[in-house]
Amino acid sequence: KKFTFINFMAAALIIGVIVALLLPKKYSAVATILPPQTANKSSMLSQISQLVGDFSVGGGDINKLYPAIVSSRTILSEVLNASYNGDTFLNFIINQYDYDTDDIESGIIEEKILRLLREDLIQTSVDNKTSIVTLRLTASDPKFAAALVNEILNQIDKYLRYNLKNAASGQAEMINNRLKSVSDSLKTAEDKLLSFKERNRKTNSSPNLQLIEMRLLREVEVNSTVYIELAKQLEVVKIQEYQQRPVLNILDRAMPPIKRSSPQRRQIVMIFIMLGFSFAFIYTKGISMIKEM
Repeated sequence: KKFTFINFMAAALIIGVIVALLLPKKYSAVATILPPQTANKSSMLSQISQLVGDFSVGGGDINKLYPAIVSSRTILSEVLNASYNGDTFLNFIINQYDYDTDDIESGIIEEKILRLLREDLIQTSVDNKTSIVTLRLTASDPKFAAALVNEILNQIDKYLRYNLKNAASGQAEMINNRLKSVSDSLKTAEDKLLSFKERNRKTNSSPNLQLIEMRLLREVEVNSTVYIELAKQLEVVKIQEYQQRPVLNILDRAMPPIKRSSPQRRQIVMIFIMLGFSFAFIYTKGISMIKEM
């Protein structure tokens, strides 16, 4: 039955080639990032949990939160509203994927695009050995895929830099407010002392004036000491705040891919050839069994 096998496999080969050629090309843009380096990882972990909601990670390994961060509404909404080719990513995706006008008018278009990004386009993985995070986005336009990946990185970096508030930030704000209050008190005490000395040129002859002068000097000295100490603490807290501020360590930004990621035409053709061989085997076996009956 060799001709039967040849015919089945030839037909499967032709069908496989046609299917492989008709499938749309897709390109995967890839970026790699390292876990953020902070002075206080536990504090950082609790802050990012506010972004991703209730999301528990064993061992407090912060880099495992990246998949949830990437797919969060906070990040993706900012990405969709960012500019791309004179428009926004949102409008580009609407035109690229031909969404219904009813979805656009009803206002649910953004929800559908968020679902498209999370379920179909974006893939995030973490290497357990190296802790390197890989962000992959697959689309039909290679330039769009790379631009969208890089915009996601930009929005994550922006969020980490400007939106997360840590303990050092709150302490710095408290010390700064106290410093302003002490500065006002010090200025008031200095003005009182200056006014007293201008009105009383000679205080040596009067014990009462000497006592008043000592009190004014003590008030200035106390406020001055408190002011200097608070200024020192503020500088220390600012350094701590800088050390604890999370920074997105981008290892490689996405570049427009040259080679397509799918379809894998060779694999598709091989699968069809194997299917043709299987159908030919089943067919010949079935014919043999029918003849024997």
